[in-house]
Amino acid sequence: MLGLGFEYTKQGFRKDSFAVRHRLTGMHALATEAWQFRYEGQFNDVIGKSDLLLHGLARAPHNTVNFFGFGNETVYDKDLTDPPIRYYRSRFDIYSAEVMLRTNLAQNINFAVGPSITAATLEPENNYGRYLDDFDKTDSARLYANKSYAGLRVLSRSTPATISLSPPADCSGILPFSAVKASPAPAGICCRCGRT
Repeated sequence: MLGLGFEYTKQGFRKDSFAVRHRLTGMHALATEAWQFRYEGQFNDVIGKSDLLLHGLARAPHNTVNFFGFGNETVYDKDLTDPPIRYYRSRFDIYSAEVMLRTNLAQNINFAVGPSITAATLEPENNYGRYLDDFDKTDSARLYANKSYAGLRVLSRSTPATISLSPPADCSGILPFSAVKASPAPAGICCRCGRT
């Protein structure tokens, strides 16, 4: 697999970390000739203190997944093709995009919401003579129809708090207790003096 990425960050006046960041990556699988492209954009403090997040993904052309059927009772027949896995490889293309607005609710907790859309295409000529083509012959028109999905994506993320397992350097306590403190500085509670 080969990959390449590019990131551009623009600093802003009085921005904590940055004003705008763009990331673009591309990957190519040599064995299956599949491609994947991903874009991530982050625009800080666009609406008040809320950030705008953009995500785009294209797994095309020749996105490949090994499909053996549904359930745990499927059979992998290694004598069908050479190499054996080729018969079970399904090729389809997926495109998705999201636009989200992210807000910090507390020091270590943020919440994001926005629309999401995904489109998938499955071409018969890319799957001819493979397991997917033989799997459901009764409804091949529906199987190979282009599909689109849209919805609302909601995310909540919390940053872990700092945990320290050692007492202060100037204390002679024997057993340290761990303390959770929502700050970047480590904290501990001594079993003898109770100080942090």
